[in-house]
Amino acid sequence: MEEHSSGAIEISMLFFPHAGQGHLLPMVDMAKLFASRGATVTILALSSTAPLITSSVDRAGIRLILLAPSASLRPAFESSMRDLRPDCVVTDIPRTRPSPSPRSRRPLVHPPRPPHRIELLFSQTPDYLKKPGRPLTAFDRIFAEKKAVDPLNYGVLVNSFYELEPHYVDHYLHVIGRKAWHVGPVALCNQNFADMSSRGGSAQGECLTWLDGRPRGLVVYVCFGSGTVLGRAQTREIARGLEATGKPFVWAVRGASEDGLPRGFEERIRAEGFW
Repeated sequence: MEEHSSGAIEISMLFFPHAGQGHLLPMVDMAKLFASRGATVTILALSSTAPLITSSVDRAGIRLILLAPSASLRPAFESSMRDLRPDCVVTDIPRTRPSPSPRSRRPLVHPPRPPHRIELLFSQTPDYLKKPGRPLTAFDRIFAEKKAVDPLNYGVLVNSFYELEPHYVDHYLHVIGRKAWHVGPVALCNQNFADMSSRGGSAQGECLTWLDGRPRGLVVYVCFGSGTVLGRAQTREIARGLEATGKPFVWAVRGASEDGLPRGFEERIRAEGFW
């Protein structure tokens, strides 16, 4: 952290986002938000994600360091820390999940004392939580490590705003007792067409052009996240459902093939579907 003669303080920030597109793009937007306010920002990202973010990052004057995919990114991260010596590091990882008793069928209430009663039936939990005595997975180890280091973090940046969920902001600050800064929605940092159309790669521009030709507020959007790969039966049922709505739709789907789509689906919805 450097202080100039004018009294302004220059802050160096290192952003290290998760590689999933649903995590990567908001983190890049957040980095751009801080860069627009004078922070010196560097982003560490996998080389495979470069087409999604390079042009947007370049326009924002952000340094991008691309890492080769590896079983462990820790050495590359530690090397960057030594070279850059940032004032703060912003990382991105999913929040800790509940671990219910394998045989419990009662509703599970998430502690500590949430503002509203939140219940999750055991039948609603993922399959990997229902197997007693299962070996630890990579996700288990990640979340265990996160839980251990969480108290050491200075605070949390949140892609939300107070007016949207005031009860939970207050709960996090005053009941859980953690520092949090709500800086969202960070996507609003993209104010010009070039930034909006390049966000997420070249296909985004095509999608925006397609949306401009549809009635406002009537397009159905379907997305299960970049980490989800649908099976053929699932793809077929979702396709049938979208076609049955008779509405224009945008379907963000990964791994779908013509084999999983109903016969003639593409021809029938070509004018009203984008995927």
